[in-house]
Parts: sequence; C-alpha cells; structure tokens
Amino acid sequence: MTGHTSSQLSLALSGLEPQTDVRAQLSATSALGFRAVQLDVTHPQCRPRSLDRSARRDVAAALRRYELLLSGVDLLIPQRHFVEVTHLDRALAAARNAMEFAREIADLVGGDPVVTSRLDLESPPGVLQTLNDAAISEGATFAALVWPVPESTPEGPGFRLAFDPATVIAKGDDPIDALMVAGDAVRSYRLSDWRPEGRVYPGAGNLDLDAYRAIAQTRGDSGTFILDPAGLADQGATIAQFVSRW
Repeated sequence: MTGHTSSQLSLALSGLEPQTDVRAQLSATSALGFRAVQLDVTHPQCRPRSLDRSARRDVAAALRRYELLLSGVDLLIPQRHFVEVTHLDRALAAARNAMEFAREIADLVGGDPVVTSRLDLESPPGVLQTLNDAAISEGATFAALVWPVPESTPEGPGFRLAFDPATVIAKGDDPIDALMVAGDAVRSYRLSDWRPEGRVYPGAGNLDLDAYRAIAQTRGDSGTFILDPAGLADQGATIAQFVSRW
C-alpha cells in the first residue's frame, strides 16, 4: 500500500455519531493522531455521484492539509441491496462509483482504493463476479464485510474481504480462528470488538487484540488497521484512549 506501514491506524468516519462537516471530521481525526482515514461515501459531502472533478480535488486537498492518507472508503448501504432486484442495479452502480472515487482520491493523496461494503451471503455469485470485474476495471478493490466467507467467491484480484472482528464474534465464532480460515482473502482489517451487550472498545470484548494485530502484520498486504467507532459509547474519549494505547 502506497505510503502505509502495516501498523498504520485509520479512523472509519462512517462510525462517527452524529455526522458533521467532513472537514471538521478530518481535522479532528488528524488531531487525534491518525495518519489515515476511511471516508464515508454515504455522507452528503462525499457522495461520488454528487462530486465533480473540482469537488473531488477539494476533498483531496483537505486530506493533504491534515496530512491524512486514504485507507479506503466505506459504502455501508443495506446489505440486502445486493440481493433484492428492486435495489440491485442502484447498489452495483453505487459500488462502481465508489471504486472510481476511491481510486481518484488515492491517486491524489496516496493510499488504497478499497471500497468496503456489507454483503449478504445470499448474494448470487454473478453479483460477486460483477463487483470483482468492476473493481479490476476501476483499478480498485471491493472488500466485502461478510462472514462466513461466501462459498462462491470470484477468481480475480478485485474481490476480497473486510474482516470485522465484532461481526465474527456476534455470530458465535472466534475471530482469531476465523482470520486464519479467511487467509489471503482478507484485504482490509477493521478494529472492533463485541460483548453480549453489543460493540465495545477493541480489546474489551472477546478479541485478542495482540494476536489479531500480529497475524495481520505477517501478511504482505495487511495494510491499515481501521478503527471502527460504530456503537461505542463516549466516542471522542474512547477513540483518544485507544489511539494513545495503540
């Protein structure tokens, strides 16, 4: 990954509550000590179909101003949209737009053109292949937030997994065992954790954070660790505490 080390820490803006001005989010992200960011392309100020080339250059300029690389973008639309006929065409178009946007921003600031999106296990193999082919065409990667690994994954470099420990734990599996099973299919490593009451600070639930980090760092394209603050209480203080310990 251009400009990153395997221990680089990024913040997923999609998990922040409430949504505020993107530049304010980037400023706060940089001030907290992050050197990369995961943009949220469902945010009104970051929707690819609403941003012309000039507006995209403005996004890149803001990232450079706050000395932030791009770890990728989140397209967290409902996962059923990649299954239901009434939504499928729009979901695929949104994914392709996000890929093109991620590649353009990564080219401008440095980082990774990876699009992370929820995927339903019932998504037909043809949909997965379409996402793979679109990613290859756009010079990007589609990283599916899904567990367990779909049985019919495409052959090709465009389709990979975004590993989210909280999702794995919530489904009753051990995240370290699951990570070993997923193997080279993983392209994006999120930092999250789970207890019966819901998502918690990474390391405060059933995730062995040291083991997770060690395994990810042994892989050639382990890339950035993406802290996902979704569902965390007192987000500002919790994020700052995590960064200081990282």
